Amino acid sequence: MKTEIWKDVVGYEGLYSVSDQGRVKSHWYGNARILAQSTNKHGYLKLTLSNKEGMRNFTIHILVALSHTGTRPSGYDISHKDGCKTNNNASNLEYITHKENINKKHEHGTIARGETNGMSTLTAIKVCAMRLLYSTGKYTYTDMGNIFKIHKATANRAINNETWSHI
Repeated sequence: MKTEIWKDVVGYEGLYSVSDQGRVKSHWYGNARILAQSTNKHGYLKLTLSNKEGMRNFTIHILVALSHTGTRPSGYDISHKDGCKTNNNASNLEYITHKENINKKHEHGTIARGETNGMSTLTAIKVCAMRLLYSTGKYTYTDMGNIFKIHKATANRAINNETWSHI
């Protein structure tokens, strides 16, 4: 079994440490304890760290990468090599360009599309209904916007497969 390697969390030296396996320890008051993690709305593990300046939320993969891989180059993303957002082992993280990261998300099937995109106001059923209604020729993009409570430009893009092209 591989020995877990602990390093200080960058910016929180002496207060917190993070392991190469994605666990975080607090060293407050001389007691080292493993901190509980939760999942954010995007599926990444997260926790809150605090210091004299206040509290701040962090995703675990960022803490692991900064402490175990080094400073992130400007313009680069942190990628999970296996596509699993909760596998925060240092060996599973790498710095790659944003374009490479998007391509990997497509390969892994983890790209936020349609309803899995947290910013989406539409659903696959609504898009199909819009396309069907619009194809009758009786409705305009403005009508679609009013019916589905979205902007007419959003309706236009969904109907014409500029967005929601996967359905």
